[in-house]
Amino acid sequence: MTKRLLLVVALLAGGLVWLRLGDPPRWLEDTPEWVQSAVAAIRGDGGDEAAKPSRPPPAVPVTVAQVSIRNVPVEFRSVGTVEAVETVAVRARVEGVVEKILVEDGAMVKAGDVLVELDDRLIQAQIDQQEANIRRDRAQLENAHLVFGRATDLAKRGATAKQSLDDARTQVEALTAGVAASEAQLRSLHLQLSYHRVTAPFDGRIGRVAVGLGTIVRASDTGGTIATLNQVDPIYVAVGVPQNLLGDLSAALAAGTARIEVPLPGSTEMRAGAVTMVENEVERGTGLVTVRARIKNDDQRLWPGTVLDARLVLRDDPDALVVPTDALQISQTGSFVFVVNADKHARILPVRVGRTSGDFSVLVDGPPAGTTVVTEGQIRLTEGALVQIMDSAQGLEASR
Repeated sequence: MTKRLLLVVALLAGGLVWLRLGDPPRWLEDTPEWVQSAVAAIRGDGGDEAAKPSRPPPAVPVTVAQVSIRNVPVEFRSVGTVEAVETVAVRARVEGVVEKILVEDGAMVKAGDVLVELDDRLIQAQIDQQEANIRRDRAQLENAHLVFGRATDLAKRGATAKQSLDDARTQVEALTAGVAASEAQLRSLHLQLSYHRVTAPFDGRIGRVAVGLGTIVRASDTGGTIATLNQVDPIYVAVGVPQNLLGDLSAALAAGTARIEVPLPGSTEMRAGAVTMVENEVERGTGLVTVRARIKNDDQRLWPGTVLDARLVLRDDPDALVVPTDALQISQTGSFVFVVNADKHARILPVRVGRTSGDFSVLVDGPPAGTTVVTEGQIRLTEGALVQIMDSAQGLEASR
């Protein structure tokens, strides 16, 4: 058994030496590829593959766009809050009992619309009484005029004392003043009567009506709000702006170019309005100043209290050199882009970025308009790499 094992080992060793040092047999060409690979490994050569020349690296698939000249706004992006232009807590100006509620919760109302009516029977009775007093005072005044006329005739003939004439004149003047006072009191009562009809001070949307029929309301009750009314068209959008932008903001306001733009909730539609109000001081805790713009809202798409992504546009830069932000790459030495030459090779070009606006970046220093830059696939690129253009972003061609 031992002799047979030694014989097998000797035959294997001899075969390996022959395969290693001898010429490869022709029958090896008809064997499977894995056998040829194994023999090549034993012989220490690369077979036919070693004799083949090395292939150039394949082209890198990329997406490209072009540097262009565009009208790019100079803007500041922040969170905006929708605010009512006017908000008022509607309260009664007199004491009374709610007799009628003439508005639904959440309804749109016009200025002067009656919201609530109070019981006015008491004030109406006082008006009737005052009108009767005025009729009495006017009758007394008319009689005093007759007495004064007679006293004047008698005084001309010397048939009465001057004191009687003076007394008659005084009586006329006193009753005239009394009539005037009564008429003023009547106007005051009519004014109080109007307070029993609580009306909307301006156009807007009413909130929940907080009173019911039979509720007693008082003018002195600070918590007795009948409802809250918001003016919602136009409407404010407020943005907090850093204090270091106040200089640019003042220049934009003087030029009339400052505006705020916001997307409508649940939509990509934008709505804009001119800046009409800037707070008169900077908030100490945040260093921000609140800027507000009036925006048309006749369709009620903007709601008070809504938080939106807003942008404050200071001015438009019509000749900005822009590149898609996706084309920018960052290194230890700064920003750069991959530029594609006419021979489809990429090269690295340093750039200086001024600002970013949406999907574009404005270049202070960079390639001229029309230069092709890589926007996708940069991770596999190196200087001089061959590229295969898979797609070109639409709408980014140079305008100059």
